[in-house]
This record gives sequence, structure tokens and C-alpha cells, in this order.
Amino acid sequence: MNKLSWLLNQIVELRLNPTNECIEWPYSANRGGYGQVYFQGTTRRVHRIAYEMYYGQTATKLVLHKCDNPRCFNPLHLYNGTHQQNADDITIRNRRDMPIGSAVANSRLTEWQVIQIIQLLDEGKALRKIAQQFPVSYQAVWDIKRGVTWTHLPRPWQEAE
Repeated sequence: MNKLSWLLNQIVELRLNPTNECIEWPYSANRGGYGQVYFQGTTRRVHRIAYEMYYGQTATKLVLHKCDNPRCFNPLHLYNGTHQQNADDITIRNRRDMPIGSAVANSRLTEWQVIQIIQLLDEGKALRKIAQQFPVSYQAVWDIKRGVTWTHLPRPWQEAE
């Protein structure tokens, strides 16, 4: 029995005997842990295929998990959601596993250097002079000043607002 036939049998079984337990994909998964299978000429996420098979409709948006288990394909744990709902789920479930500051692979500055830059900005030193001192681009210093980057570090001018 191939993987798609196995999946279809699982969906039929769920229609006959619904369960609230997670049903995990036992085959290949992507780096995020989501089950995947080759289907209709492309590699697709299993939970999306399961949703479409079970509910008989194409998911128009994202297919999200209520259970927070990426290998789960139980259609009762899945719902059609938006990018905003997905972002909210990531935040609520504390799954945002992104490095910040000097832990970012291509970071050219350390937290200490950025704190020094922030102090120089607060003292009114010219952005170009700061960029030359640290050697980074003018844009990098401008982004620090505006709070676009290094957002986890406090800025004196923002605390006063």
C-alpha cells in the first residue's frame, strides 16, 4: 500500500470512528516537522491533503493545527485559517524560534556595540560618523535609531515618549 492509499484509509476510518487523539504521519517530514508526501506532481503537506479529503473542499488559506502537533493530520484538529491567525498562534504558543541580536548568523555587531551606538545616537553624534566608527553602513545605524533592528535593546528616546 502506498502512502496516499494509507492516508485515504486513515481518513475513511476517521469518518467512521472519529477520535480526538492526534494521528501522526509516520513517513517523511520537512524541517518544520510537518508530514509531507508527493501528490499531484508536487510535494505537499499531509495535513492539508487530509483536510481537503475529509471536508471535500480545497483549503483556500492556510490549514492550521489546533493541537500544535505538526505531524498530526487528524482533520478534527485542523482548520482553515489566515496568515494573521497563524502568526497569532505562533506568538500565543511561544513557537517563534528566531535568533535575535548577535545570535543572527549574519550579524556584524554585538549587543555591547549596539548599546554604544544607541548612546552615541542619544548624544546626537552624526549617523555617518557612527557608521564609520563601527564599520557598518549608514542604513544599519539608521535602522538601529528607528528601532527597526535590535528591537530588544532599549533606546532612551523611546522611554521618554
